[in-house]
Amino acid sequence: FKRQAGSYLWLPPVKDSIEAIKFLMKALPGRVWFLTKPPKHTPYAYVEKALWVQRYFGDDGLHSLIVTQDKSLIGTVNSVLIDDRPHKANVEKFLGVVFHFLSEQYPDWQSVIAGLVFLAAERATARVDTE
Repeated sequence: FKRQAGSYLWLPPVKDSIEAIKFLMKALPGRVWFLTKPPKHTPYAYVEKALWVQRYFGDDGLHSLIVTQDKSLIGTVNSVLIDDRPHKANVEKFLGVVFHFLSEQYPDWQSVIAGLVFLAAERATARVDTE
């Protein structure tokens, strides 16, 4: 699958993903990034992933795309990574919080949004407690 031309370009979006990500992009302008790891030895996957993001999120999405083989190089302790394959690309070394998308805890975008709201409230409470 991954080595066939067009594999990434024509992948259908996960249910509710486009709406959820557009909601996040509007709520957090300039703070939502697309972080992807293309398969090694498949150079067209880089372009196809970029075109896919551009198709659904326009130039703003394209300008927010980061392509890397090592996701641990991106972000800070305050960052959140939503990833469906956290066993790949050094995600276990990511400095921030990882939401394992499509897992029992985060099976869909509704649960991810709820988790983000909870995390934001938790962090806000922690800031108030330290002041």
